[in-house]
Amino acid sequence: MDASRRDAFDSLVKAWSSEQGAMSYAKVPTVLDVMFLTAAIDNRKLIEDLFDELGILRSQIEKIKSALPEVLIASEK
Repeated sequence: MDASRRDAFDSLVKAWSSEQGAMSYAKVPTVLDVMFLTAAIDNRKLIEDLFDELGILRSQIEKIKSALPEVLIASEK
């Protein structure tokens, strides 16, 4: 199993725990359950991947912003 998908699944389990009672009363065919679960896990993985990429991009932007004044000062000389 892909580790990032496992992490995504674990985060869904945490989200579902608060809705467990309501979900136990749902009457949905088993095949649809599996399809939706698979889709939800995959979507959650993609969302978490995007958040990771966003964090990297924010970090890179901050580094550029902090270096920018030094570059501007050096170019003025």
